[in-house]
Parts: sequence; C-alpha cells; structure tokens
Amino acid sequence: MRLVFKAGAELISVEILGKEIYFMKIVNNIPNLLPLSKINFPTQGMLSKFPDLEGKDYVEMKEITAKRIREHINSMNTQDEVVEYVRKEIESLGTKLVGIHKPGFRPIIIKENLEGSYGRWTY
Repeated sequence: MRLVFKAGAELISVEILGKEIYFMKIVNNIPNLLPLSKINFPTQGMLSKFPDLEGKDYVEMKEITAKRIREHINSMNTQDEVVEYVRKEIESLGTKLVGIHKPGFRPIIIKENLEGSYGRWTY
C-alpha cells in the first residue's frame, strides 16, 4: 500500500509492504526511495518521542530511534495497523494525506488536501 503526503511543495510517498516501510521523497519529479534506517529524523522530533536520548550524538540517536520504531511496527499484527500508525505519525508532523493506493485498485485522491498538479496525482 502507498500513502502520499504533501509537505510544503514536496510530495512524500510511503510504501508499506507488510511490515517493511520505504519512504520516497519526490522533489522535481525525481524519486528517492529510502528504507526507515536511512531517514534523517529531526533531532527535536526524536527527543520529543524518546526523551531518554538526550545527550547522545545524532548518529546514535538516529539508530536507536529507527530500531525502536522497527520494534514497534514488528509488534503490530496486521498491515492495516502499520498503515494507521504511519499515517498518524506522519500527519503529526504537519503534513497532509493526499493519496492512498492499494495494489490492484485505483488510487484514492483527497482533493481538499491537494493543491496544484503533481504528475499522476493531478486532479
């Protein structure tokens, strides 16, 4: 399943395959696919979720954060739980969900959250 979020002028696509999560940041129509371990988390975001990381260097904080998120996702029973968790976490960062695409189905576009034209996500 793919979730597409709008963050400013960028679209961020999250590909969820079972319990595996890949992020695709689309800038100037160039996709960059990254696994969870390669995401650059904001320092303040990591500290707000995991206050015990304060005082550690960025690389160590990033590794621990990715590990904890992976453990939390692995504890979930279904892909739908993973999708809902990812949606809530990403929307809490101020992004807007603009599209949902389940394999074998047409994409669902949320028009009120999408302003302008973004390739195949045009309305």
